[in-house]
Amino acid sequence: MLDARSKSEMTESQFAERLTASKNELKERSSEIKAGADSIEVTARVRFANGSECSLVQNGSRFYLQSASVVPGGANSPTEALASLRDALQMRSYPALLMLLSPDVRAVVEAQLASIANALRDPSTIAVPMIAGDDLTIRLSNGHMIWLHRDKGVWYVQKFQ
Repeated sequence: MLDARSKSEMTESQFAERLTASKNELKERSSEIKAGADSIEVTARVRFANGSECSLVQNGSRFYLQSASVVPGGANSPTEALASLRDALQMRSYPALLMLLSPDVRAVVEAQLASIANALRDPSTIAVPMIAGDDLTIRLSNGHMIWLHRDKGVWYVQKFQ
C-alpha cells in the first residue's frame, strides 16, 4: 500500500496506527464505492513537523488546498479550528488570531482596540497622574483604562480595558 519513500519514513506500527485512525473513513469510502456513488471525493491530509496540518482536495487531476492550520480561518472541523488556534498562538500572530474569531467577536475586539488606539493618538496630550510608586492607572478621554507598572525603570502595560 505504501511507496518506497513512505515505507522508509514510517514504521509498521506507525502505519497500523494511521490505518486504525482512518478505519471509519475507509469504511465510508468503501460503502460509497459499493453503492456506485457518482463521484468520490478524494482528500489528503498533510502533517508538518511542527504539528500543523493542511487538507488537500482532488478536483479532476489536481489537488487544491482545502484548509490549513497555518492559513487561519475556514476550519472544516473543531479539531482544525483548535489546530489553527494553536498555530496562531505559537506564531504570536495577532492577524492570524483575529481571523479565527467569529465575525461578531472579531468586530467587537477590533472596535475596542481601534477606540483605544484613537484615544492614544497623541500620548503627550493625555493627563498622566502624578507618579507615586511603580503602578499607575490612566483613564483615557473615551473611558478606557490603562494600568501601567514600572519594573527596573521600564514602564510596561499591565492591562487595559
